[in-house]
Amino acid sequence: MANLDDEDEEENNDEVRLWEDGFKDRYYESKFDVAPGNQQFRYAVALQYVRGLCWVLKYYYQGCASWNWYFPYHYAPFASDFVNIQGLSTMFEKGTKPFNPLEQLMGVFPAASSSHVPEPWAKLMSDPESPIIDFYPEDFKIDLNGKKFAWQGVALLPFVDEKRLFKALVPYYDQLTGEEVKRNKRGDNYLYISNQSPHYKKVKKVSEKDDESVCKAISFDGMRGTLGSTELNTAISGILKSPISGLSDINDNITVTTTFKDPEYDDDYIFEAKRLENAVDPPQVLPNEQSGNKHRPVIGFNSHLTRAYVPDSGHRMLNAGIRNQQGGGGGGGYGQGGGYGQGGGGNQGQGYQNNSRNYNYNYNNNYNQHQGGGYQNNYNNRQQQYGHNQRFNQDNSNQQQRNFNNYNGPRNNNYQQQGGSRQQNQNYRRF
Repeated sequence: MANLDDEDEEENNDEVRLWEDGFKDRYYESKFDVAPGNQQFRYAVALQYVRGLCWVLKYYYQGCASWNWYFPYHYAPFASDFVNIQGLSTMFEKGTKPFNPLEQLMGVFPAASSSHVPEPWAKLMSDPESPIIDFYPEDFKIDLNGKKFAWQGVALLPFVDEKRLFKALVPYYDQLTGEEVKRNKRGDNYLYISNQSPHYKKVKKVSEKDDESVCKAISFDGMRGTLGSTELNTAISGILKSPISGLSDINDNITVTTTFKDPEYDDDYIFEAKRLENAVDPPQVLPNEQSGNKHRPVIGFNSHLTRAYVPDSGHRMLNAGIRNQQGGGGGGGYGQGGGYGQGGGGNQGQGYQNNSRNYNYNYNNNYNQHQGGGYQNNYNNRQQQYGHNQRFNQDNSNQQQRNFNNYNGPRNNNYQQQGGSRQQNQNYRRF
């Protein structure tokens, strides 16, 4: 009952109601706080959204188009509002740089995380007189926007004005410690090479140079850049002191360390988006015409997932349970059509039937049906998992003969059924 009440409350709080006429007016009024029918505003949102798509494509194929650009709304437009976008400029401001590390923390952390920023800056997050106190609201709305949990909703936080942020930080830069100043810089990347690497010798020569300004261009294993020496390098067989209390030192170092700088390109440089040589296509997900009903879709990156199946013991339990519920059920055993439960008694043929349905999904089934004196079914089922090989040959008219050969361990089972007048001969051999 509580769930029904929750659903009713959810529906009552839905101001948009996409299934009713006028949903678009209600959407923009509710989410953007604009008057219904303001077409120009809708088109402006759509243009920014398409511009964002261009930014993402450039990011993946050419690198960051601009560190200053961002989508200035909390919500997306409707696809039907993508109007007059053919003249949209796909150019972005050049020469931009990302925030420094500690400045970035000031732009994304709430006041509750102020312990992770320099102490002189932390008070800007909570001081009522702070010029940027509005960046760190203690209370803010979360629009569930059709979701069930708060963490899935849209946090309606204010957008950070970077110019105001940097201006507020200026008076406090000289109060940073030496370590904080170092942490607030964009440092070098580092390359670590083991003495087991085929490129160890050439990298080791660079690491031993005293002048850190001397660099060497390298290109190996699909990586290209410039190496330089660094004071962080530890001599081979030397001792590397642990920077973390409680962790032991490395007493026999086998790694050399150098700085690594990526190649630099002009802002207008175009990286070719083309297929690499000798690239191998991943396994197809959609079935082809020849796969028929044997196709199993690939879900995720693992194409060898174990599939569920019902073993013989499970079929017997189901069969027994159904017979008990139906009252009676006769001599049981393997019945026509590959199922269980046909025999004498009051419920012949009414037991648990596995008719042409193989519950072990690891089987490969070939069904050949033909008419000749009666209805005949031939099943050739092969199961390789768990060492089972099963072959079913069933010819049904009036008599049934059965031969079971059961072997402990890997089993080979041969079932043969032929017509008669409800007479059954069963031979069991066990080893």
